[in-house]
Amino acid sequence: MRNVFIYSSIRESLVSREWFRLSFYNVKMPWYSFLCGNADRLSNCRYSLILVVVQLDHTHERFSPPWIMRILVLTLLLSNAGYAVIHDGFPKEAYAVDNQHKNEYEELEHDSGKEQEKTRISSDFAELSGIEVMEASPMKVTTTKLLTGRVTLNKNNTANVRARFPGPVHAVHVRLGEKVKKGQNLATVESNESLITYEVVSPIDGVVIKRGTNVGDVAGGKEIFVIADLSTVWARYHIFPRDMKYIKKGQTVDIHSLDETHSEDERLRQTARISMLFPTADVSSQTVIAIAELSNEDGIWRPGMVIQGIINIAEKQASIAVPKTALQHMGDQQVVFIRNGDTYESRPVKVGMMGTTNVEIVSGLERGETYVSRGSFVVKADLLKSTTVHTH
Repeated sequence: MRNVFIYSSIRESLVSREWFRLSFYNVKMPWYSFLCGNADRLSNCRYSLILVVVQLDHTHERFSPPWIMRILVLTLLLSNAGYAVIHDGFPKEAYAVDNQHKNEYEELEHDSGKEQEKTRISSDFAELSGIEVMEASPMKVTTTKLLTGRVTLNKNNTANVRARFPGPVHAVHVRLGEKVKKGQNLATVESNESLITYEVVSPIDGVVIKRGTNVGDVAGGKEIFVIADLSTVWARYHIFPRDMKYIKKGQTVDIHSLDETHSEDERLRQTARISMLFPTADVSSQTVIAIAELSNEDGIWRPGMVIQGIINIAEKQASIAVPKTALQHMGDQQVVFIRNGDTYESRPVKVGMMGTTNVEIVSGLERGETYVSRGSFVVKADLLKSTTVHTH
C-alpha cells in the first residue's frame, strides 16, 4: 500500500524544516526521533485512515507542547492499531518534497469519491473486526426523547401534621423513619388554654420522614411531623420549552435508575404514564414539570434518586429498517453493505423515517438480504483501501 507517502513526506519535511525541529528540541521531547523511526512500518498497514487535524498556527510561539503531545500520541495509537495517518494542517510544502509525492497526493484527492463496489474479507478477519450481519426484515422505527429527573414524594399522599392547640410537648411516641398507621398516636401535647393533654395522631398510613419536635418543645402552628405514603412516588422531570411540543399528558414513559450499582435490577425499570404537566413554569430553569407516578410497594424507588425516562414521540412500522450503524456515506450516497460469502458489496439505498437507533429503508434493500449491521466502517475502509491500490 502506497498511500502513506504523505506521512513519509511529512517525516522528511520534519527533518528539513528548522521551525519544526526547533519546536521539538525546545520542549525536549524524545517523541521526535521515535515518531520518525516508526513511520516506515506504516507502509505495511492493511487499512488506511485519513485523519484531519484542525488547522494549527505554524508559528513557533503558538506550536505549544500540549498540541504536540496530542498529535503525537494520537499518531502513535493509530499506527499501533494498523492505520496510516495523513495529517492536514502542516504547510503545503511539507506535502511536496518531490513531484512524485505531490502528484500522488493530488490523485488521491481527485479519486477519493471513486470507491470500489465490492471487496473480499475473510470470515476470520470479519469476526475479529467486529463485523456483524442481519437479514433485512420489517422493523418498528421509533423516535424517542430522553428525559432526566428525580424521584420525589407523591405530594398527594403526604401529610404535614401539626398540633391542634399550642402548648408544651409532653411525649413523642415515634421515631424518624418509623412506619405508622392511620390514627396512631404520634405525640402528647398539653393545651395552653385548657391545660388538658391531647394526642396528635397520624392522618394516613406511611413513614415518618420528618420529626420536628421533642419532649419539652412548645408546639405551635408549624408542622411537627411529616408522614409520607411511599407505596407510590413521583418521577419528576423538567421539560425544556423546545421539547414541550412532544410531551403530552397520558404518554407512556420507560423509567430507569441511573445508579450503576443497580443497573441490572429490573425492579428499577418501570413503565408509567405522564399523569400531570404543571400549568406553570419553574422560575429558575424556565422548564415545565412533568410527573409520572411510580408503583413502589417494595420501597426500592427512593426519593432523591436520579432517573431517566424515554418517551416515544413518533413511531412507524417499516417494511424494511436497519440499525443506524449499518449506514455509511460513499461519495454523495448513503449505502449499506450486502454480504455474499466473503464478498461485501456496497448498495445505495434511499432512507425514509429516521429513528433514534434505526432507520427506514425505502428502496435499495430487499427483504431477506444479508447486510452488515455493525462494523460497516471496517468494510468501508477496505473499499477505500482497494480504491487507493487501484488508483496507484
